[in-house]
Amino acid sequence: MHAERSATRLSHRIIARYLSVVLLTLESLGATAQTIAVSPPLITYAHTCRKKCVSACPVMRRRSRHIRIRSEQFEFVKLNAKKFDWRDTYHLILTLSWPRFAGFVFGVYLLINILFALLYLLNAHAVAEMPVGSFPYAFFFSVETLATVGYGHMYPDSLYGHLVSTLEIMVGMFGLAVITGLISVRFSRPTARLHFSRVAVIAPFDGVPNLMIRVANLRHQAMVEPEFRMVLLRSTITAEGDDV
Repeated sequence: MHAERSATRLSHRIIARYLSVVLLTLESLGATAQTIAVSPPLITYAHTCRKKCVSACPVMRRRSRHIRIRSEQFEFVKLNAKKFDWRDTYHLILTLSWPRFAGFVFGVYLLINILFALLYLLNAHAVAEMPVGSFPYAFFFSVETLATVGYGHMYPDSLYGHLVSTLEIMVGMFGLAVITGLISVRFSRPTARLHFSRVAVIAPFDGVPNLMIRVANLRHQAMVEPEFRMVLLRSTITAEGDDV
């Protein structure tokens, strides 16, 4: 009898958890009362089990994330997508405009120098001939060290100072390589300067009606093997009545 009761309770918990997920799915999809009332015994049983087995049926609500992307007069909505993924940082930097890219590089450069300047200030004897507690001196010493430029006036004077300066020189070399690669890729990307007509016409060509538009090259050089792609977007009504 005890084994049968345990098995019955376990089956009740499994069914209640499954039905609770179904209920939450219907609620998230905006189901109407008529849709939920299709199977009254199951719904009633689910509500009863959820009351009895509260600990076994945790309610987990996920906030839906919507990302809106505009392309001229069209707007696309992405559902349950992340707004930012750290794996797309490289692509994001490449797609920045030149003013934003310059601001990003300048901001990262300032942030790195401020961080290492604070590290130099942690030890009063880290840098020789630097006034104690002077942030401007520490900042400009960081700028010189990051660029591997030594003027000879200030230099690391302790083991801590040598370690911090070594780390900063390594960061400077890697940072210079990354920035050089990003700038090279941005300059080497081919960009076409084309102008499309705003009006498309349907006219006969070679005896067949054709959709025609005008394309103009805004550069003064000739184009070799040009390729043009056109995308037609139109809304249709599905059998369920949805506009896609």
